[in-house]
Amino acid sequence: MKNKKFILPLTLALILPCITSCGENRKELVALAEGTLPASTTYSSDTKLIFSEYFEGSGSDDKNRALEIYNFSDETVDLSEYEIYYYTKAGANTIKPTSSVKLSGTLEAKKTFVIVSDTATTDLWNKGDASTTIKFRGKQSLGLAHNGKVVDVLGNIGKVLDWGKDTTYVRKVDHLNPETLTNDSLSWDSYSWIEYGVDNMNYLGNVDNSVTPEELLLGPQIDNSYFQKDFLKYGDNNVVLGNGGAILSTLSSAVDGDTAKFSHPKTVKLGGQSVALSTYVKSDSVRFEVIDTAESYSGNIQEYGYVAKEFTGKLLKSAEEIAVVSNVGGKITETYGRMMGFVFVHNAYDVKGNDYRGKWICSNFLTTLNGYSEKCNTGDLSDELVYKDVPYASYFNNAFAYAKKNKLGLFSDEEHKEIDPYWDYSSNSYNGKEIDWEQLDKVAQL
Repeated sequence: MKNKKFILPLTLALILPCITSCGENRKELVALAEGTLPASTTYSSDTKLIFSEYFEGSGSDDKNRALEIYNFSDETVDLSEYEIYYYTKAGANTIKPTSSVKLSGTLEAKKTFVIVSDTATTDLWNKGDASTTIKFRGKQSLGLAHNGKVVDVLGNIGKVLDWGKDTTYVRKVDHLNPETLTNDSLSWDSYSWIEYGVDNMNYLGNVDNSVTPEELLLGPQIDNSYFQKDFLKYGDNNVVLGNGGAILSTLSSAVDGDTAKFSHPKTVKLGGQSVALSTYVKSDSVRFEVIDTAESYSGNIQEYGYVAKEFTGKLLKSAEEIAVVSNVGGKITETYGRMMGFVFVHNAYDVKGNDYRGKWICSNFLTTLNGYSEKCNTGDLSDELVYKDVPYASYFNNAFAYAKKNKLGLFSDEEHKEIDPYWDYSSNSYNGKEIDWEQLDKVAQL
């Protein structure tokens, strides 16, 4: 009997901690009820609440999803006046939502309210304030309604679009206000948001960003740790790919806005070993990742081609150091054999007099931000390319949207025309003028 009495408490002592620490300790959440459906969608600016985050987790199509709502006012809000409309069909802006969730309770001033899927994992569930059976997906549009009228949107109502697929959107701290009603309607503006990666729960339950608005417009930066990383790595079937490491290179010539020639180090690191770069890269030219500027070579000179070449060239020529960073998991060369990479400049300045001394700044990014890139090709960027918790793709998408919103460079119009000094507007052709690098040094020297 003594043995039995001794064994039982010992067994319980081992089991009880597992019950409390190994089990799924899911807190109790308010289960939101189904709301009412309006006959059609109308809009209003009468709101104290906005969407502040759309969270997407990895896994099944709809298991790990969350919505965050923010009270930007100085008053406590009665949530029962609000509903979330869910749209699954394309059509006119007056389309009727297919389902609705009615909010409940109250929300204090400057506080958030997080709604999670009822199938959410424990980690996500415990971030929530309420749950719903409706499965949010990043392609169907969502409307936040106040007294039956939509006051904020995620995605554009009436359009089925993968606006939030494989992305977590967090509203910018300087955009915590409703979108403006235009023609009695609301449009979703992705520029109001920062794109974070899937499974990033760092910002649920608050309205923080990992970067300031100013940092977002400076783009990704690098430090000495990039030079310690291998430049190349082995992929499937021993195919050699980029690894996100940096190499110091010396400028030979500025070719155009998205290409330059460099003298590279003879060896780089691959799998922890020094290998000859020439084994994998035959050209001394680097094709800048993501961007695509207007042409500026003899026989094919386009408007803003020389402007882009001048902008990129000045950054490179003014820099004390230049680094090329490879795209993690990306091809190291393109069709014409040129190396693919992100080109960073240290202690540089541009033709507009912007001073980047003391920083390693991405030339590709600045060219995009100033409106000299015709396209922004972020589809092949690795999720591992991150700066201050923000993926490179997010920085570039934001820069591209910034250039278009502010009508810079290629996106200028007659009212905000940025004149190309190398272009004859009467004949719509190149005017024969060449870039005077010496004069640029005198004009832009800080």
